Amino acid sequence: MNEAAHALGEGSFVFRQMTPGMLAVCIAAVAVFVGAIYALQLGGHRRFAKAASYALRTAVLVAILLVLCEPVLRKEEVIPQQSFLVHVFDTSGSMGIADYEKKPRIDILNAATLDSDTRRELDRLYGPLEFAFDGQLTAHKTHEPLAASENLTDLASAFRGVKTQIAGLPVSGAVLYSDGNPTVNGRTEEIVEAATALEVPVYCVGSGPKVSGPDVWIDKVVHPEQAVKGAVATVNVLVGTRGIPGKVTVTLRDAERQLDERELSSSVKEQVTSAAFQVHADELGVNGYHVTVATAGEESYPWNNEADFFMATVEERQRILYVEGYPRYEYRSLRAAFEDDERFQVTSLVLVGSQSKTYRQGLSDPNELRSGFPDTEEELFKYDVVVIGDVSAGYFKTVQLMALREFVRKKGGGLLFLGGENSFAADGFGRTPLADVLPFAVSSHARLEDEQFVLPTPEGIERGIFGPYDPQHAEDAPWEALPPLKGVYTLNSLKPGAVVLCRVEQGLGEGDAPVVAFQRYGRGTSLICGISGTWQWKFQVPSDNPSYSAFWKEMTLILLEQSAGRIQVKATPSQVSLGSEVAVGVSVYDRTFQPDPMATVTVDVETPSGETHTVPAHQTADTPAGTFQYSLTPAETGLYHVTARSQTVGDEKPLEHRCMFVVREDQPELRDVKLNEALLTRVAEATHGRYVHLSEYEHLPQAIEPREGSLRHVTEKPIWDRPAILYGLLGLLIGEWLIRRIGNMA
Repeated sequence: MNEAAHALGEGSFVFRQMTPGMLAVCIAAVAVFVGAIYALQLGGHRRFAKAASYALRTAVLVAILLVLCEPVLRKEEVIPQQSFLVHVFDTSGSMGIADYEKKPRIDILNAATLDSDTRRELDRLYGPLEFAFDGQLTAHKTHEPLAASENLTDLASAFRGVKTQIAGLPVSGAVLYSDGNPTVNGRTEEIVEAATALEVPVYCVGSGPKVSGPDVWIDKVVHPEQAVKGAVATVNVLVGTRGIPGKVTVTLRDAERQLDERELSSSVKEQVTSAAFQVHADELGVNGYHVTVATAGEESYPWNNEADFFMATVEERQRILYVEGYPRYEYRSLRAAFEDDERFQVTSLVLVGSQSKTYRQGLSDPNELRSGFPDTEEELFKYDVVVIGDVSAGYFKTVQLMALREFVRKKGGGLLFLGGENSFAADGFGRTPLADVLPFAVSSHARLEDEQFVLPTPEGIERGIFGPYDPQHAEDAPWEALPPLKGVYTLNSLKPGAVVLCRVEQGLGEGDAPVVAFQRYGRGTSLICGISGTWQWKFQVPSDNPSYSAFWKEMTLILLEQSAGRIQVKATPSQVSLGSEVAVGVSVYDRTFQPDPMATVTVDVETPSGETHTVPAHQTADTPAGTFQYSLTPAETGLYHVTARSQTVGDEKPLEHRCMFVVREDQPELRDVKLNEALLTRVAEATHGRYVHLSEYEHLPQAIEPREGSLRHVTEKPIWDRPAILYGLLGLLIGEWLIRRIGNMA
């Protein structure tokens, strides 16, 4: 009993007495047999009558054959209530936005899930478990109306909470009802990882309008975490527009005055454009900046037109250690690019002839690097970024490579790895302690001998990898003037957490081979550049093209994003609505950059009105060693200054670090209003579930696969004994008889 290739209605067409293959052979045999009989008939019968009679006679015999095979309509259904289906409802602040059929999103979700045929069918098949979440996950009473809170969305924590709640239960899947806009722990990789940890399919239901109303918003502010006093930092403000043609004005302010203003063009179509600002770092410490965007058009969401960011101004320059295998053109040009920037101090070590001889430049003291590359963590940890040029892995001792790994993992330093014949050797760094640090498998590269054009990815453009680019005010992108290069190495086996900044132009879009990528490792970052001849960009483009210097400086700034000292303080979230809690976390490390749980930590919080409150920060059972916490609920709007101090054993002076956070009357939940179908689809695909919009909710029961091992009930509905089949056979026989009579056939 095999099923046919198609399903009919609610079941599958099945023949009890014969397989489809055998049936096809019998039908062919019947057709040949009847044809042979008609071919042997003599006489001048009409050709039409003979053909029609043959067709009807064959149809009669085939119909009888089908009836004898006993066709039935088989329906296979899982026996209900053998497993649970988890319903997870988003009740955060964004679900209260009244833009879905002119009603709050949560109201439309209630209408679809409280008392609908779809929900009743799901509850018939599976035992329901319900949870609601915003910043925290809570149990929800089945079929009780949902209400939107004013809290933030934390999807990753919601998935982790569900995992704890369903441990040991037979679960067929989880249904996530959300607009997909996390405002806490918003990294896609973290959310997907938490969802896959459930080990059940996640079916995501998009609970928001597919098309949002006219809007202008600040999508993102890209800026360095810190700048050296007197230097100029580039800040890129990404502005989104939708449904509002005309002009948009972007304004940048500090705490005291307006710094600059830019004008962008907007259109009816949704787009994101960039406004680049140059910020002079003059005042030491953490400085706050405020960005606003304004338009003359009417908006549906006027509350997402401003953003704050913070940037620290420091006196000391970032120290870079550059190790090169020989004095090539790349070394000279790269060193010059760093020396032109006041933010960096470059110390270089070049191997000359035999690897036992070295040439040192940019030393802080005459004894620096006298014995070559540092052997100890203490010596290596003095630097912020280490650049490995075209150097063979054999030059480094194992203890040096282990120190370099700890430099990234433990200290939070940056490692820049440059492509070359020696550094990319198949038997080189891929078999050393750096194998896990680098964002790709070193042995899986390919050298392209032909000249290749290098283009930035969207992530690279956003970060200004070839300099600030504003399509509104620039006819040509700066990278379009760059010549093609030979000797480019492609990164064929990137690791899951790698972010691609550049690809070679092969006409494949996302399929173009990556050549520049980075990943986080421990507290630090590693970045790999497979382009070995970028010095040609410096000499073959106009002098006013910033691409070459911007390329190297931006990659260095990426590496410095995670770099930090022995004490770090961070306020989460950095932008919060009035009445919401702010968590201040302080991480303290000893002189070897090991977490220091014995430190004494205090936190000074200066309010917008000028009052300063000093409180101790404590470790808890839930925090890692060396991590201290303090929580507060701000009582006034404005800018808060936080200073963390730590006294550790062996230090003459206390360690100190600062941060800021801003309190507003609005809600961060309302700043990103668009339905994030991309994230919800990604979660569904990663867990082998499915994404549907709330308007397609009725299709969800058919999409959910019952838990493996569930018992099934099979029913068969006979088709062969229906009166219609008998009437059809009689009709065919009568028709064939009439044609034979008309055609004077025996």
